[in-house]
Amino acid sequence: MNSEPPAQRVVDYVQASADLKRYLPLKLATLAWFVGVFGVGIYAIAATWSEWWPYTALNVSHLDAAKPAIYSFFSGLLGAAVYAFRGFYWAVGPQSPTNRRYQYDPNWTLWYAARPIMGAILGVFSFALLRAGVATLGTGSTDAGATAAYFAVAFLAGFAVTEVLNWIADSAQRVFAVRGRSADGTGQQVPTGRGGKQHG
Repeated sequence: MNSEPPAQRVVDYVQASADLKRYLPLKLATLAWFVGVFGVGIYAIAATWSEWWPYTALNVSHLDAAKPAIYSFFSGLLGAAVYAFRGFYWAVGPQSPTNRRYQYDPNWTLWYAARPIMGAILGVFSFALLRAGVATLGTGSTDAGATAAYFAVAFLAGFAVTEVLNWIADSAQRVFAVRGRSADGTGQQVPTGRGGKQHG
């Protein structure tokens, strides 16, 4: 039985160069945004752990108690930024007319910018859920194990923004719906934002 090697994309480097130059200023600005997000997120986590600036200037009281929430915020930011950056480098690479993943669309620029912000918000939301007892990490614990768990869960919440939002929408409908009526009281299905997306 003959086995054929998997099909590989043939890259036309002349065309790839032309594709890269298209919208180049916007692509560079988007790249700079991602570099800034990664830099801020990594520094913020390190600064929180080691209590560098700005904490030395702010003199925050009860910083140890606030650290898990801060870690969760910036972990969610980084998780969402990693997901969005993956979509960005797929889109700016060699273009494919048959696969939308490899087609750069400038209309996605705001998505690239907004995704990390949404991830940071959901990172804090995941922290609130954990502290509320949806998952048990030890209430009030700030040891390294609990910190790593907060970081990991928040990172995953940021990375999987779409799935988390869908879960929140479904949970809200189950909690607030009354005997088959929708959460908005109209009896009609409430949109959950689950549309076909290029990157998810």
